[in-house]
Amino acid sequence: MQEKNKVTIDEVARLAKVAKSTVSRVLNGGSASKKARLRVEEVVRQLGFSPSAVARNLSMGRTGVVGFVIKNLQEEWLYELLQGMEEQSSPTHTALMLGSLSPAGVFVYDDSLVQRWIAERRADGLIFAKAGKRELPLIRKAQAAGMPVALVGPDVDAPGCLVLRGRNEDAGRELARHLSGLGHRRIDFLGGPNESRDTLERLQGLKEGLRESGGTVLSVGFASYAMDDGERFAREWMSRPSSKRGSAVVAANDAMAIGLIHGLQEQGLRIPKDLSVTGFDDLPASRMLRPGLTTMRQQLRRMGSAAMAGIIQGLGQPKAWTGGRLDFSMDLMVRQSTGKPL
Repeated sequence: MQEKNKVTIDEVARLAKVAKSTVSRVLNGGSASKKARLRVEEVVRQLGFSPSAVARNLSMGRTGVVGFVIKNLQEEWLYELLQGMEEQSSPTHTALMLGSLSPAGVFVYDDSLVQRWIAERRADGLIFAKAGKRELPLIRKAQAAGMPVALVGPDVDAPGCLVLRGRNEDAGRELARHLSGLGHRRIDFLGGPNESRDTLERLQGLKEGLRESGGTVLSVGFASYAMDDGERFAREWMSRPSSKRGSAVVAANDAMAIGLIHGLQEQGLRIPKDLSVTGFDDLPASRMLRPGLTTMRQQLRRMGSAAMAGIIQGLGQPKAWTGGRLDFSMDLMVRQSTGKPL
């Protein structure tokens, strides 16, 4: 038997009695007949063949890198997505490159870094988090360059991409049933931006769920998903007459719900005795909060893993890449921030 570091793809192809291109497809997760795949895998095991990821990528005109494009680094929910991506990228020796569209600050939009990724082919594929209309030109340029693109929770339609979303309307209905079961009938809703599909779908599900029990959404507010928005809403909510206040507030994400609770507690309110509060995401901070936050848990890690797996599959079978859509359920996590209304 040859030494492991002397084994080549030519030797694997000769012993497996297949073409080198077949060996390459098998090693890269591409298409091959079952019989050919089994022969190649058996020879690889016998020889202990371990192809160089760098050499393989270079021979195929790839970088071995997938780019992850985000609005900014201040959103905590991104880290669970990253963990899921890494679960898929590490075994395939794929590097993950992070790019922010607001590198100089939250209010400064700059897509020049991602533009260079595409123009200079620094990445083989791209994953976007919360892509909106502003990102459509980047998405189209990446597709025109032959890159597979995945979109996690997008606010726009982009044909040919892999789209991954939570089942927002189902989650909104589930929260409505939980609050209705406690006796709440008048609910205030604090959403993210009014163009956010997550916000609009969660609101729609909440309304539908409340109608089933004779409840209603008393007021709707839109913000930017930031914790500060929750604190501002707390002050605005406190300034209303009691007839204009709901007995519970549903925030469209955990960050705003946490800010809301902090703001209300500073005003002397008791959660949930004076007001019940819920969120979406189930961030680690939501579990450590006192009282613990009742929320809808997104399967962010699974979404990140599926996004990366889709990109890798698209690289292995570029002609078969068609994008598609994957929907992920959410789980109700009941904690101490919800209770019966006064």
